[in-house]
Order: sequence, then C-alpha cells, then structure tokens
Amino acid sequence: MTTERINDRTALRFAEEVKSHFGYLKSVGFRCVRADATFVQFESPKIRINVYHGRQSFEIGLEIESVLTPADIYSFSEILSLVDSKLADDYKKYATHTAAGVAAGVSQLAGLFQQCISADVLSDDQIFLRLELQKKKLAAKYALEVELRQARRRAETAWQEKDYVTVVSTLKPLRSALTTVEVGKLEFAKKQCKQ
Repeated sequence: MTTERINDRTALRFAEEVKSHFGYLKSVGFRCVRADATFVQFESPKIRINVYHGRQSFEIGLEIESVLTPADIYSFSEILSLVDSKLADDYKKYATHTAAGVAAGVSQLAGLFQQCISADVLSDDQIFLRLELQKKKLAAKYALEVELRQARRRAETAWQEKDYVTVVSTLKPLRSALTTVEVGKLEFAKKQCKQ
C-alpha cells in the first residue's frame, strides 16, 4: 500500500471506520447524526461526540461537547484525564495519510474511548462541570509552573550575586511549591538578610 497523500479523503474510509469501531456508542444511547469524509458526530440527548481526521494535520481526534451549551468543548485528553491521568499524559493523537493508518488510528482511539464509557464518565450528570473544574485546575497548575520557572531564574541570578534580599522576596511567596533545596536556600538567604 502506498503512503502518499490521497487527495480524495473519502478513499481513506474514515467515516466507515468510525461508524464501525464506535458502534458500541449505540448501546449507551448515542446515534450517528453526521458522517463526512473527515468528521463523524454522535449525539445523545445531552452530549455530542465529534470524531475527526484533521483536514491539515491528518490527526485522528475526538472531542465532546454539551448539546445544551455547545461552546463547552473538551478534547479527548481532557476526558481521558477524568479516567486515568497517566493514560492522558501518555496520549498522543495518531496522524496518518493512508487508509490502513486510518483503520488502525480509529481502532486505537475507539478502544481508549471505550475505557471512558466503561468508567461511566459520559453517564455522569456533572461531566461538563467536572471537565471545567479540571481545566481550571490545569490552568492554575500551568500558571504556577510558569511563575516558578521565572522565580527560579531570578532567584538563581540573585543567589550567585549574593543578593539575598531578592532571593527572599522572590522565593518566599512560592515557599509551598519549592523543592527542599530551594527552601534551604531561602532560609539561608533570610539569615543573611538579618545580619
């Protein structure tokens, strides 16, 4: 089989593969409401599941959205995080330009998504609230990581220059997130400031 790009995306049989591999969604109250060459959508009274083959990236992905508030869209990795954070961290989208690759990628995605179904994630009435709270926690964690990186650079420069006042003012507000070594440096810098 050739690995060249196919201009006619219907030849990749994406919609057929998705309908086949995600057929189990019928048993949990979903029906297929749209099937195109690069996009298949399933719907229940509360949730839409969008499975797509990226038009530019050729990545096979999945997202869910609320039927009631369609602006609430969450990626598969966000959904997977509710089930298994390690699995979510390891998850990478599968990209392919071939029909065989589409079949393999859709099969892999369907298997992973079935774990979410088995864990009753989609039957949770609070799923969108849980996903939103999770998104806020991740955003706060990321903001703290950025703040720590910047503070560590500033504190390290100040440490090398023996500017202990700057070390203290930089690290003290972040004490609870510091490593043991950094707390030691902070304590040493505090003592130096008192002398």
